Amino acid sequence: MRQRWTPDTIRFLRDAAANSDYYQQIARRAAAFFPQSARVCDAGCGLGELSLALLPYCRHVTAVDVCPAPLANLADRLTAEQRARLEPVCGDVLASRGWYDAMVFCLFGSMEEILSAVRTQCAGTAVAIKRDCAVHRFTAGGRDMTSHSAETAEALLRERGIPYRAETLELALDQPFWSVEDAERFFRAYNPEAAASPAELLRRLEPGPSPEFPLRLPNRKRLRLLAFQAEAVRDGAPGCPHSG
Repeated sequence: MRQRWTPDTIRFLRDAAANSDYYQQIARRAAAFFPQSARVCDAGCGLGELSLALLPYCRHVTAVDVCPAPLANLADRLTAEQRARLEPVCGDVLASRGWYDAMVFCLFGSMEEILSAVRTQCAGTAVAIKRDCAVHRFTAGGRDMTSHSAETAEALLRERGIPYRAETLELALDQPFWSVEDAERFFRAYNPEAAASPAELLRRLEPGPSPEFPLRLPNRKRLRLLAFQAEAVRDGAPGCPHSG
């Protein structure tokens, strides 16, 4: 499911990232699978929070996304030092012809799409981060995400005979709010057809992390990290053994 990028959704995600170590934790776990000298592609990078978190672990990051709005926001926030090692690129990574030592796909499309990009652009390790569930919890009624789930991704890797390493990640990315009205705005952004009353929202909210954000929506994510070698995708050469 492609993110809807509006000024509101950009602000909400930046607020969540600033009050969590979610992206830093993912970067640390993903970086264990490629060398410090790697040139890495963060595919479908969105606002580039993971791209920034990857910088301490590699030589260079290319942050690729098909939507210009989040990339413009990322570019505006880069320091001179970061600009030397992080390049935002607006384009479809599935149609790109870059060449990288490693590629990271965090909540990006289907495993079929990931394998297609890895086959033509990755020299070393690919790391896919998938939801370890089949429902997107912020949408009304929960949106079916089975085709993008970890279970579906792992089934395809086994079917193709691609060896992989798997790890489970349980991370918090709580959404902080300025007020109940701010929370209402958040839910309208993700559910434009389904209004919720302030009383209903308050039942879901908890005390926030700071005076600036007195309320928060708890959001505990269960994810699966899947790491595999590009050579195994291209020609079935040996890669990493399975693990739990």
